[in-house]
Amino acid sequence: MGIYSGIKRRFIGCCTGIFLLCFLQSVSLHAQNVSGVINSYARVVDLDTCLNQLFLDDVAGFNVGDRVLLIQMNGVQIDLSNTASFGNVTSYGNAGNYEFGNIAEIKGLRVTLKNKIVRLYDALTSAVQLVRVPQYGDANVSSTVNPLQWDGIKGGVVVFEASGNVTLNADINVSGMGFRGGHNAINGSGRDTDQLNYSYEIFSDSAAEKGEGIATYNTDYENGRGPLANGGGGGNGHNGGGGGGSNGGAGGVGGNQTSKFAPLAVGGLGGKAIDYTAAANRIFFGGGGGAGHQVNAEGTDGAYGGGIVIIRSNTLTGANGRIVANGADAKPAGASGAGGGGGGGTIVLDVNQINNNPTLFANGGKGGDNADTLTIPPWCYAPGGGGGGGAIVVKGPSIPPSTVAGGNAGIVTSPALPCYNTTYGAAAGVKGGGSWNNTITDENVLFTYPQIAIHSFTICAGDFAQLELPGAHGYVWTPSTGLDNNTIENPKASPSSTTRYSVSYLDSRNCAFQDTVLVNVNPKPNPKITGTNNVCSGQTFYYNIPPFSGATYTWTVTGGNILTGQGTETVGILWGSGPSGQIVVDVTATGTGCFGKDSMTITINPAIAATISGGGTICNGDTLTLTATPGYAKYIWSNGDTSQSINVTTAGNYFVQTISSGGCTMYSDTVPVVVHPIPVVSINASAPIMADTGGIDTLTLSAKFTSEVWSTGAKTDTLFITDSGTYSISITDSNGCKAQASIFIPRDIHPPTITLSIDTVSGAPCDIITIPIRIDTSYNLPPSGATVYITEITFDQSLLMPMDKSNYVIKGRWGTLTVYGTRPDNQTQGLLQGIRFGVALGDSVATIIRIETFAFSNGKKVRVYTYNGLFKLADICTQGGARLFAE
Repeated sequence: MGIYSGIKRRFIGCCTGIFLLCFLQSVSLHAQNVSGVINSYARVVDLDTCLNQLFLDDVAGFNVGDRVLLIQMNGVQIDLSNTASFGNVTSYGNAGNYEFGNIAEIKGLRVTLKNKIVRLYDALTSAVQLVRVPQYGDANVSSTVNPLQWDGIKGGVVVFEASGNVTLNADINVSGMGFRGGHNAINGSGRDTDQLNYSYEIFSDSAAEKGEGIATYNTDYENGRGPLANGGGGGNGHNGGGGGGSNGGAGGVGGNQTSKFAPLAVGGLGGKAIDYTAAANRIFFGGGGGAGHQVNAEGTDGAYGGGIVIIRSNTLTGANGRIVANGADAKPAGASGAGGGGGGGTIVLDVNQINNNPTLFANGGKGGDNADTLTIPPWCYAPGGGGGGGAIVVKGPSIPPSTVAGGNAGIVTSPALPCYNTTYGAAAGVKGGGSWNNTITDENVLFTYPQIAIHSFTICAGDFAQLELPGAHGYVWTPSTGLDNNTIENPKASPSSTTRYSVSYLDSRNCAFQDTVLVNVNPKPNPKITGTNNVCSGQTFYYNIPPFSGATYTWTVTGGNILTGQGTETVGILWGSGPSGQIVVDVTATGTGCFGKDSMTITINPAIAATISGGGTICNGDTLTLTATPGYAKYIWSNGDTSQSINVTTAGNYFVQTISSGGCTMYSDTVPVVVHPIPVVSINASAPIMADTGGIDTLTLSAKFTSEVWSTGAKTDTLFITDSGTYSISITDSNGCKAQASIFIPRDIHPPTITLSIDTVSGAPCDIITIPIRIDTSYNLPPSGATVYITEITFDQSLLMPMDKSNYVIKGRWGTLTVYGTRPDNQTQGLLQGIRFGVALGDSVATIIRIETFAFSNGKKVRVYTYNGLFKLADICTQGGARLFAE
């Protein structure tokens, strides 16, 4: 399947809209008479939606402030396969888009619109036109209103707006003003018979030209019976009739091949019906009819389709006039094919109220008759197909009374012919349609695009200007020098000298723009105070900054007094007792107001000896930190160290010599340091291994200490433990010196185990049975010890009753029996004990016998595993509903 799109020859129309009636200011207190051609038209050669601009072929008739309609007439893509699908629309693209706007500026052939262009248009490849829209208060159609004839570029549209009422005292008529009909083929020869292809190139004599439609013109496919969307197909050879154009309804097929040959269906196919919906919001011209194929130079062209009428008003009142947008009728042919009728046009009513039922027509045109008079031989020639009905598009919820009938097919009018008064294969057009609840695109948002908020700044060197360009993306600021980020909407600009920045960016439609901003930079004082920051109390020191021409100087001092130089570059300061001070200088440039500041923090060294903190006692291996009073320029310790703080590990007497930044030397008092030995501790255990079955082990220390804390939290020199693991002790002696010790007590990892089970047993009511408890398996059982045991078993007490009830308890349905016993020494397998029960009739036929608990009460601990048994009741009879058993 191919797609029909190419270089233009003919163009199609469409109108973009949102039906939102804009109430316009009345231009007169009385109804204004309207007649003739009221619109101006221009071809849109190109458009730039980024700048909201149109480029026209002519601006005559247009002025700034004019209301205009922007409309794309064609541009759909169609199926180009040589099949019956030829001409089916595969994509409407931007064809049929339209909208209203206002002219803000005209420069040469460039028109800028005031309001934002909302929809898309293909001006370079399709027919797009701009139509001036007259404005009225009350309008009276006093004589016929027509458009300029559509010429493939512009025309064919009547559109106006009225804030008040429109009265129809005469017709608004766009009949036959829409898409053009196809032209006859050049005279063919006897070779062009039985032609059934759907398309031929434009110069082929095998088929006539298709009618113009909403598909863009392409010379490779222009002839032949396949339709150009709503343009009717041309008749194929030999002498086929042209197909009718279409709009809301499909066009009719053209008549058959001349009866000189087999009367094949070679007539042009009717144009395809256009689906009008409020969602798509497109409108179109009626399609042109296809031309009839001619061999004898007596064929006729296809007829023109109907144009477009758009009325926007508060009310519309019917009177003596009509709104007519019919397709034109095709002319009759002779001994060749006749052309197809034009498709009905489109009427758009964006009105709030309709009065007196105005008459609306958008009918298809009639196909051309065939009036061949050559009766010897009596051959039949093809009439043309009828045009499809047009479309009515309204703002309201329903379409008002209107006629959108399909045009009749042409007929054979020669009485001498056998096909007289028949259509000879031609067909009528189909009734049209339309849409309702439409909204015309009348965008009221003024066209704007993002721009820099402030275009000029003046800053002091080192400061920044906050640039702002909101509402865009894809920012690139240049140069990037001095910007904190050159890809954001609001960079901070801090250039070292005056700089003009340029920015490239995209708006929300991805349109590219550029803008500039100038950042002026004035020099800024940058003072730097020089002089010592360590002083002695009671002494004078001098500080200065580099001079800055034409500036004022203000010094501020804390912790001392300015003796000389206030208001100049150099000051002398007498420092007080301290311990600290500060110098601040402010320098302000005359004229620009740019200012700079610097500060210096001063340490004031007192004229007294340093003191040492941190002396005392330590444990061997520890470190003691001795710290002298801060603020001195130099420290010399008795051990030779020269820092303010020293770390010592040996005993002795320590002192420090200090020298202030003013050159004053002082000696501290002596501080003694004492070093004690580290205590020794160990842990002894009464048993090196903990039995798996538990027990008590005793841990004792090698000596007593001032503080003893076990890892368990106990605070004693003896610890009793019942489990394996690592145990540690932290001790502190009387000197405060600390030590630690730990011990690991392992556990025996091979405990004895035993596995017990109960057999599955059965019995009848009143039987005495023995249920055995067995040792299935065992491991590491001691030969003696672990012999005395106690166990509990549970069972359904309605089925079983222990013979010995001394330790028997019933809990609901279940009985629990406690059993005591002794395992023989060295027994590791086999029967451990049998328990005697009496069997009862019971509530069920079986019960699980569970070993709930089992434990040895002497010797080592043994791990016990158990398996339940099962008792089944035998000899039960339930016949007759009673629960019985056999005796």
